[in-house]
Amino acid sequence: MLEQLFGSSSRAKIIKFFCTHDNETAYVRELSRSLDIKLNALSRELDNLTRIGFLEAYSEKGKKYYRIDKTFPLLSDLKSLIIKSIVLLERAVIKDLNSLKGVQVLILTGLFCGEDTGTDILLVGNINRLRIQKLIKSLSRSFYQNLRFTLFTPQEYRYRLEVTDKFIYNILNLSPIVILNKFKQ
Repeated sequence: MLEQLFGSSSRAKIIKFFCTHDNETAYVRELSRSLDIKLNALSRELDNLTRIGFLEAYSEKGKKYYRIDKTFPLLSDLKSLIIKSIVLLERAVIKDLNSLKGVQVLILTGLFCGEDTGTDILLVGNINRLRIQKLIKSLSRSFYQNLRFTLFTPQEYRYRLEVTDKFIYNILNLSPIVILNKFKQ
């Protein structure tokens, strides 16, 4: 069974996707775009994962949908393994974001904390927006979803703190992962 689980990089992408989106259903073309896997290879891997019981397949309105089979015996172990791999990815994210010059505040929130805060990465500093966009786009591929980021200049951030901005305080009150805070309040 383990050979069937980890037989290819495409299969690993599919397992990771469904373990991190375990309450969602997805159809083949949507998965193909999200995971950047060709349709034929994706269909073959989905069939393999359905055959061993990791996924369930059903059809609705002419589209074939897949979802995780919550009775799969190794599901909790797989999720644990995927979460550990995401922690390693988070370290890579932190390293890449820390390499940016001029960062005064770096907070991981949203996806990284399991909370919907409207953003996944909060940055404060005088930083080149185009460089950040390129970096975030690259990191998004690793998470199979678009990472959202918010960038404030130090003046904007200070002002938002002073006026008790709901967006900022929502992030700060939901146990974010504060990587860097050089900001003087």
